[in-house]
Amino acid sequence: MPCGVLAQDIPAAGAEKIDGPCLRDRLMQRFLIETPHSELNCKLLLSQVETMGYLHSFDWGCEAGVHSGWAIIEAESEAEARLAVPSVVRHEARVIPIIKYSSEQARKKHQE
Repeated sequence: MPCGVLAQDIPAAGAEKIDGPCLRDRLMQRFLIETPHSELNCKLLLSQVETMGYLHSFDWGCEAGVHSGWAIIEAESEAEARLAVPSVVRHEARVIPIIKYSSEQARKKHQE
């Protein structure tokens, strides 16, 4: 199995590890992270996200008056993805598992 295979790309049954010379030994899922915050804690949040090394992973709506950040990251679990969010807003963050559909998968979804 090639490196970089995502969890949704293979059947769920027994799909916990990738064999072979991959850097990652587990399947990675993709998550959309949304970090709503107030104008009051905006500077603190940005500082903490930068310190954690995730500043450039996020897109921010603060300049438009929408104090929230959004990022798509790969992680082994929702709990691991949530660790990308500073503790100041971690309990308010939304961490949503996401996948990309092929045309065939999208057609099948609409037939269900």
